[in-house]
Amino acid sequence: MIISIVTHLFYEKQYLKFDKKAVGLLILLLLLVFNASVQYSTRNHQFWKPNYLPKIQKIVSENEALLPFITSYEKNYDECVETAFQELYDSGFHFTYCKYPRGNGKLSVTIIGNSYCTNLNEHIRTQFHHNYSEWRSLCIGGSFGFFHDNGYHGAASLITMKNQVATHKPDVLFIAARYSDFLKSPIFYEEDDEIVKQMNSNIAFYEQYVKKIYILAPHPLYPLNFLNVFLDYVTRRPTELETLHLNRDAVDRDLLYARERFKLINCKKCKVFDLGKVFRDNDKYSSFDRKTMLSYMDTGIHFTGPGMTKMIRRENRLRREYIFRKSLEEKQKSLEEKREKIRDALENNTKIDYNLRKDAIELAKGSDWGGQQYEVDSEYRWAGAQDPKIVITTSRDPSSRLKMFSKEMKLIFPNAQRINRGHYDVKQVVQACKAQDSTDLIILTETRGNPDGMIVCHLPFGPTAFFTMANVVMRHDIPNCGTMSEQYPHLIFDNLNSKLGQRFTTILKHLFPVPKPDSKRIMTFSNVDDYVSFRHHTYKTETDGEIELNEVGPRFELKPYQIKLGTLENLAAAEDEWVLRTYTNTARKRTFLSIARNDDDEE
Repeated sequence: MIISIVTHLFYEKQYLKFDKKAVGLLILLLLLVFNASVQYSTRNHQFWKPNYLPKIQKIVSENEALLPFITSYEKNYDECVETAFQELYDSGFHFTYCKYPRGNGKLSVTIIGNSYCTNLNEHIRTQFHHNYSEWRSLCIGGSFGFFHDNGYHGAASLITMKNQVATHKPDVLFIAARYSDFLKSPIFYEEDDEIVKQMNSNIAFYEQYVKKIYILAPHPLYPLNFLNVFLDYVTRRPTELETLHLNRDAVDRDLLYARERFKLINCKKCKVFDLGKVFRDNDKYSSFDRKTMLSYMDTGIHFTGPGMTKMIRRENRLRREYIFRKSLEEKQKSLEEKREKIRDALENNTKIDYNLRKDAIELAKGSDWGGQQYEVDSEYRWAGAQDPKIVITTSRDPSSRLKMFSKEMKLIFPNAQRINRGHYDVKQVVQACKAQDSTDLIILTETRGNPDGMIVCHLPFGPTAFFTMANVVMRHDIPNCGTMSEQYPHLIFDNLNSKLGQRFTTILKHLFPVPKPDSKRIMTFSNVDDYVSFRHHTYKTETDGEIELNEVGPRFELKPYQIKLGTLENLAAAEDEWVLRTYTNTARKRTFLSIARNDDDEE
């Protein structure tokens, strides 16, 4: 008030001399100065900042540190050697372009897209540890990398990206984009869908120049300005924080047509990577970390550092946990074998093995409790609690006979789904099965039209069992073949009494759900000389009490030859649990799936 009075006294005459234009400019200047001073004060003076409890203040400060830029979460220690792109600059595009210094490898990589490209580029590049020869990133606002939404910027930027790929011919191409609602529009006819045609046409163009293409799948769309909303809930409505997680059913409905279009992509060199599954938490898509209280999204709906860390490390963490549990189980098995030897020596009054004498007392104490062996391994931890979900497919370009056989195999396994292999490679099929929470993948192979192999891959970590298949007889070749029952079958495993035989029994029996006691359907796996014969019957009880069996087929023989401790997409890195060695002197004399019977014992 005092300042305004003094100003009025000293400058009253000058005010009266101003015309309307000068007065307007003066008022505008004063407003700008006032606005700037207020903003500076609110940012720097403690007076304007609310006071929170230390715990809440820590959460707010840590989340605010995620705000400035979508590229600030992963520090870039390499300066771009090339950033100019005159063509885009002249056209008025909002873009970032960077050619990084040469790496130590022989692989050239290019990443294209929109702001998600900028968001993900540095995180993807750090995973290569400079093991590349050339790395380029071209991120253009409003571009989707391999289709456009009929806008000028989208169409023009797509042409620029295609020219870049054709010019530099990278070995690996990443397409990372946040897709618009244009991709979610309904599909009326799959064959005539313009978006799918665009996708396949541009992907076919890229395939001419690159060896591998990785495409980001449609991601759940979080609300704009999400991080600020999250902080508002943290400070004012902490009891309602859980409502910020996205409803899974609503998201899946929203992305239905977008995901369907991605399934229609026809590409031999492509792999679609879905980051959304990392955030799935039962019936929700997580939006923040409940332990650290850090948001997974920033104000521009881009991934924050915690979100990126969750995506990159999840698979590695789960795999490490699985390997650790597996090692614990191996130690437990070794301990039980030693206890068994001690127990046998005490019962038979024989000498204890020299290597066990030092720990014999402790081992004997443990054996008094029955030598229980608890299973740490989680391969089949949900067996019996929930029904298996099985996906059945074939090798590429299957014959009509193999297709028919796969249809019959689908009827054998309840809750099984048969899919056409098409041009998908094994990695794509396995990733699709994992995304759908399938428990097992069965692949049928053939030679000259005759089914001759079966691979059973348990998901998500293994094991993977390999079988040769012989003497296949399909249902229409079986005389008086009955109708196929849909009841859950009872299982009979005969003469699979060795440790390896029990291992294969575990793998095969968990392909079937638990049957009801009154089920009339029976499946038999009978082992003779390491050939497991499969037979499929139904039965009924006659009025006189006799039971009549009716074979419904198909029938075949299985010969196991390998077990891998891993899934099909990483077999090269997986360990061998067991391999059949046929070219040894004793191979023909030995049986692996059963323990030889003693004729004296039988008598």
